[in-house]
Amino acid sequence: MRVQATGSAPAIAHIYLIVDHNPSPVGVVFHAMQKLSWVEIETRIRIESYTPLRVIAEYSDGTLGISNRYIKASGGCSAPAGSNNTVAEANLGKIKLRSDGLAASGATQRLQLMVSHPNNSGLVRDPVTLLNESPRFVRQILIRFDEKPWLAVDTDFTLSENPYLAVTWIPGGPGAYDVEVNDTRERHFVAHLDG
Repeated sequence: MRVQATGSAPAIAHIYLIVDHNPSPVGVVFHAMQKLSWVEIETRIRIESYTPLRVIAEYSDGTLGISNRYIKASGGCSAPAGSNNTVAEANLGKIKLRSDGLAASGATQRLQLMVSHPNNSGLVRDPVTLLNESPRFVRQILIRFDEKPWLAVDTDFTLSENPYLAVTWIPGGPGAYDVEVNDTRERHFVAHLDG
């Protein structure tokens, strides 16, 4: 998804990712903590059934922009994780951060973030016991740039196993990134990337 405020338009305040037919339709909300005039975000999500997918940008003056697409996919929210629980627990909370180097003034920079986390939806049924597994997923991702809050991401099990984000933006100069990830079991994971 790419969101842009052009000319003298107000800055981007929030971006909502809505999957109409998912069990939790408002899957991801991005909150801009610094002025963003342009941002491109990539992520991987689960989709339970054929559905409209909507991206809504809310600007600082309250106006909205919307983009939508019909997606043909199914079974994502109730599909079992790709890794077994032992492996997932051993790697839980490991965060990989990467950027494409120092950003010159006015140039774009891409930050990639991946968190090792099963992101269990609670909708997967054990084939032996016929009980649903306990939900355990990333609830919030907080990113600081140059020691200032930059982007807060509120999410649920909509993000795929091992949640991934790639954010391209115009930082206005070099700076370091600090990331905090919080899950539904009150676990906190942190990472730092020098700018």
